[in-house]
Amino acid sequence: MKIAIQIIMLIFGLGFVMQAQGQSPERAAWLAERREMIARARTISDGQAILDLSRIVRGIGNDLPNASEEAKQLYGEALDLLKAIPGHAEYYRDKLDQANDVRKAAIPSAQTNDNGATDHGVKLLKFMNARDEAFLILKCLPSPETVRVLGRYLEDEWVSPLPFDKPHWFEKPLAAYAAGALSRLPLVNKPVKRTPPDRGDPENDLKAWQHWYEQIKSGKRTFRFEGDPQEYDLNGPAPMEKLVRIERDRKRDDERAGRSSQSGSGAVRDLDRLTSSPGSTGGIIAAILGIMAAGWYYWRKKTRKMGSVCKS
Repeated sequence: MKIAIQIIMLIFGLGFVMQAQGQSPERAAWLAERREMIARARTISDGQAILDLSRIVRGIGNDLPNASEEAKQLYGEALDLLKAIPGHAEYYRDKLDQANDVRKAAIPSAQTNDNGATDHGVKLLKFMNARDEAFLILKCLPSPETVRVLGRYLEDEWVSPLPFDKPHWFEKPLAAYAAGALSRLPLVNKPVKRTPPDRGDPENDLKAWQHWYEQIKSGKRTFRFEGDPQEYDLNGPAPMEKLVRIERDRKRDDERAGRSSQSGSGAVRDLDRLTSSPGSTGGIIAAILGIMAAGWYYWRKKTRKMGSVCKS
């Protein structure tokens, strides 16, 4: 009995110590479970590892600034392991595409009968779950593969023709979700500063992200993430020859733009030089007065001649 009491007191004592250190027993158990998930991720299938590591990245990443140092360390380990798995972003793309195709296939029957509408509602819910799951994790995964997956969705502006059952509900295209996820990634030199873009000017913000991605896809620019000096393209680290070519093309375009600007403003510069030179203002005024005087003399001479003809 005495031993049991001592064990209970020890447990309570440990609990008080952890709380004094700012960590409850429940939180300590939660972190211990995450450590086990990270260790297990190295030995299980890629699909299960992606799911387990995503839970850690989402769970800690949503409130990373306020996380403890131990939680931040677990977050970093899980994120590095997750990004190292080939297909970590495509896994969610494939699930979302499959759910989207299934719900689209159910639309015709939903427009013609009640049973079809019910079936479509079930499939729509599964699609929405897959959509939310995908974009909630993709916005936390700074990798070239993630940018490639989100960039593909920037082109998908399709919206279902079916109305929502609830008033004031409407469906945004997947392109809007992709732009929102990109805006939350720690990208350097984002084309849109607002986060998320749908709180500002969603139509123009989407166009800006589409233009940004089109430049990357066509090889005209690269991208990088905060805290990482590496430049990337959609396939991974950008090769040096590509970086050299992009920089060369940028300088060439800047020079062409500069020459065009100079030629277009030549006449303005000549006029400025004329009017700003010493004594030029007085000369211009004198010339204008001279022209006005000559015109007045010619007009008076002509009217007098016309008057004499009328009198005769």
